[in-house]
Amino acid sequence: ALSALHQKRSAHDELLNEELMAYAECVLSDPKNFCIQFCALLLRSKLEKLKSKKVERAMMQVEVLTDQMKTDSAEATNRLQLFYSTPMPPFWIVEKELANLLLSLGSTKSALEVFLRLEMWEECIFCYKQLQRNDKALEIIDKQLEKGETPLLLCLKGDVTNEPQYYEKAWELSEHHSARAKRSLGYYYFQKKEYKTCIPHLLESVEIDSLEQRVWFFLGHSATQLEDYELAAKSYRTLINLDPDSFEAWNNLSNAYIRLNDKLRAWRTLQEAIKCNFEEWRV
Repeated sequence: ALSALHQKRSAHDELLNEELMAYAECVLSDPKNFCIQFCALLLRSKLEKLKSKKVERAMMQVEVLTDQMKTDSAEATNRLQLFYSTPMPPFWIVEKELANLLLSLGSTKSALEVFLRLEMWEECIFCYKQLQRNDKALEIIDKQLEKGETPLLLCLKGDVTNEPQYYEKAWELSEHHSARAKRSLGYYYFQKKEYKTCIPHLLESVEIDSLEQRVWFFLGHSATQLEDYELAAKSYRTLINLDPDSFEAWNNLSNAYIRLNDKLRAWRTLQEAIKCNFEEWRV
């Protein structure tokens, strides 16, 4: 309970992860209750997947937890003790965690099987694209579109076919509320280096959803290419507010200030960039 409360009240960073790991290890050192132990093992696995040396162990642990939810390894009376006092996840959340771990380890086909079983179509389409099976991805999308068009499905079809008309249709269908549609349109024109066309779409996207870090980075880069350094500086400042440890954002912000002839702010931002990556000799 303390770890869940601490997790909700604190920002996600490495220090928080270490504190949560201490809670999990403490609970697991003296297992007394099925629900508490299950939640502690799942929490430890989520924290271990962030470390490259332990991600495989995390996957194996979540696989065991998934199997436990499907079997009667413990009596119902034992399983239900403190059930409503612990954050016990539904089975599909645990299976989704397993699929994501498999995906991170490169087991795309195994992850795909889980996503198909859970009917998580967006993740299925991503897996098919990774496997270079765009035909299967398109088959799933068309099958779901037969049941009814949604902005997300149209955006996914645009991702697979690389045709902007589907993003535009999704934008209209959402009554101009889909940040995903505008974001995808911006990315499409960004890849084609049509920065002048790209920027308006990205700006409309951040008006709806201002927390998407990648959009701010693309917006800053596009503005830099068009020599609109005021917009570039604004974009990178916003990105830094979302991710203060982003070396690229600090470095690019200093470049924008240099172009604006604001040398004092450029010097200060370069100092912050060095704090994030002191091994970069070019800074």
